[in-house]
Amino acid sequence: MMPAARERLRSWFYRPWFLAMMAAVLSATLLMAGSLFMAMHQVEQDESQEMNAQGERFLARLEQLFGQLRESLDDLQAQPLRTCDDEMIATLQQISFSYRFVYEAAYMDAALICSNRPRQEGLSVVRPPDIKGPTYSYWLNTTTEPDENRAALMLGRGNFRVATSRGHLTDMVDLSPGSSLLVVLDHGTRAIPVLGVEQAWPPTEPWPPMSGDALQVTHSRLIYRMPTHNPEYQLVLISPRSGMHVPAVWWWLLPASLALGAFVGFLVFLLVRQRQSLDAELHGAIRRGELQVLYQPIFDLDSRHCVGAEALLRWRRPDGTLTSPDLFIPMAENTGQIRQMTDFVLQRLLEQLGQLLRANPQLYISVNLAACDVMVPRIGQVMARLLTLHRVAAKQIAFEVTERGLIDVVVAGKTCKPCAMSGIRC
Repeated sequence: MMPAARERLRSWFYRPWFLAMMAAVLSATLLMAGSLFMAMHQVEQDESQEMNAQGERFLARLEQLFGQLRESLDDLQAQPLRTCDDEMIATLQQISFSYRFVYEAAYMDAALICSNRPRQEGLSVVRPPDIKGPTYSYWLNTTTEPDENRAALMLGRGNFRVATSRGHLTDMVDLSPGSSLLVVLDHGTRAIPVLGVEQAWPPTEPWPPMSGDALQVTHSRLIYRMPTHNPEYQLVLISPRSGMHVPAVWWWLLPASLALGAFVGFLVFLLVRQRQSLDAELHGAIRRGELQVLYQPIFDLDSRHCVGAEALLRWRRPDGTLTSPDLFIPMAENTGQIRQMTDFVLQRLLEQLGQLLRANPQLYISVNLAACDVMVPRIGQVMARLLTLHRVAAKQIAFEVTERGLIDVVVAGKTCKPCAMSGIRC
């Protein structure tokens, strides 16, 4: 029962339409998966390029902002005024006019505070600075209101404070919803949002915090760490990923993949049909005697005398056309018909050339053997029987193994050894 079931299953796998359907489904699946992978890889590259571009623009703007804020503080610190009067307010206003990114300038001491914007709420200076350096102090987020005309970053030196507005940061890059520009402090343990919403820090999802790459891509977010010269803080831009958005090009690749898969299936169908047809024809050719053995002379280059010939198997169709051995020999090796063909060649050459070989003992015939012929001892037995029958010396037969298959050298050696001992060249 089991062999019968196995034979039925095998017959299914050799049906052309079944193999064609499997080839079409497999190729279409692989093509669609490959095109989807390429499309999603392109999405990730686009996200990374956009994030890198945003980070570079932010970094360039921040360098401009901090540079002007420090210069304006140096100018204020260098002037002699130290009281809140009209002249001080005029000086603060002049600073805001002279420096593009200075939104508000202020002077404060233990009792007084004055600003170039007296009618607006003053800067929030109650809390201690987020970063305190040897010369400048930094307040990183002075307001959480989304108003672009409110101060966002503030620097201080001595009794003076200068701040830039939120609009001076957002005019370079428009943050997408859910994105944030963070300043990471305390050796990476605390993050203050300068722009955007607060973000959990460090990120809760897996990411390589010690990697040297500026851009890190996690499952849901893009994290761009901008290079800074100050080891006390790090600028980080976080943006949510666009998710599993399939680009429009993939919807063009989908029908193309299906069409190409169907084409591959059609080609497999034709090839299997052709192979099965050729296999059936080869069976019939052996029975009908369409196989022929031709001989190609072998000459000694030194003496220029013919020393033998190589036996060549040819398939001549009833219409006179010849089928290439490169086509039907591999098929015969795969289907097991090659042994029958080898026996046919050996028997035919001795029938045709036996008398010539007996009369010319110096001549020999070379026969090509398939890998499967030398893997079993039968070839030596067949050859010995034919040589005895036709009274031909064993030394007049030479075997050469073709290079189409892999050979177990040990097994082949055991097969060729009896042939060599009897005089057959192998």
